[in-house]
Amino acid sequence: MLFPPSQVVRWLGYWLTPTLPSSVHFLRRLALAKASFTTIRQLSAAGKGLSSWCNRKLVFGAILPILTYGCDMFVPDTAIHRKLNSFWHVVLRWTTNCFYTTALGAGYREASLPPLSSICKQRRRSAAIRLFCAPLEFNPATARIPESVPTWDQGRSADDHRFLPRGSPKAVHLSSWLGPAVNSAKHLPLDSLCHEASDLIEEIPILPLALTDLVVLPLSRIPSVTYQALRATLLQSLLADWLDLSLPEPLSYPYGACLTHLSGVDDIGPDGPLWRSVPLLSGLAEYLYATRTGFPRTMLRIRANTATPEPGSGSDSA
Repeated sequence: MLFPPSQVVRWLGYWLTPTLPSSVHFLRRLALAKASFTTIRQLSAAGKGLSSWCNRKLVFGAILPILTYGCDMFVPDTAIHRKLNSFWHVVLRWTTNCFYTTALGAGYREASLPPLSSICKQRRRSAAIRLFCAPLEFNPATARIPESVPTWDQGRSADDHRFLPRGSPKAVHLSSWLGPAVNSAKHLPLDSLCHEASDLIEEIPILPLALTDLVVLPLSRIPSVTYQALRATLLQSLLADWLDLSLPEPLSYPYGACLTHLSGVDDIGPDGPLWRSVPLLSGLAEYLYATRTGFPRTMLRIRANTATPEPGSGSDSA
């Protein structure tokens, strides 16, 4: 379907109180996400409608961006985070059509959806990487990050000039972005963003540019990593954080956490590469058998007879 563009453009800003907490902002995001979810869930009622894979795509494309907008800069407090988590649990149960009594540790794995806290942390770390890898000619915020951040650009603020006025003996002390903020110490906003990705850049001498065609790098300062490699590391850290923070799954649930339903299978259409690879068909057969999907195995056997065997694989393994 074709949708004509709207004549009115709505500016996506942040809703903050006079004291600048983000509780009002995330409550508005939660209300908008619930409204979107009410419309989307009509597409797939229990036992009919869209598949779990399509539901997951809708969650990532139409619910999660609304719910997490602004989490790259703000961290919701405990009360707001509890409300966001409660709604997120309803969404993941709808994705998989699981019972409400299903353990959440198993529900996250069945839906291939990480916990909301892991997603928000990954968004903040991704925003920090974009800030580090942007030239200051195009992003003025890059010029305000500390000099100790190993970016290729020069002319940033000196570390000893970045402080808040301390006119009171009870003033809040500042902490370096390289260390955690404890007790009465706190980070500056940009220092807090830098601290989110400190473990990724502590051993990198020079960070790369996000778009190398914008500025020509001197040959003496070629970075040792690429922007794409940093993004891949962020994805791996999301999975590791998911395993650390996720709720315990039942002992009868043996499956691990992953970001895809079946690794290596992106298309199950009649022209997809799945039906021409015996190892992929074998993996699909094992997946269907383990998850008790009920897919007719005779169809897989017919497809396997016409598949192209690969070196070292048996033709009847599927």
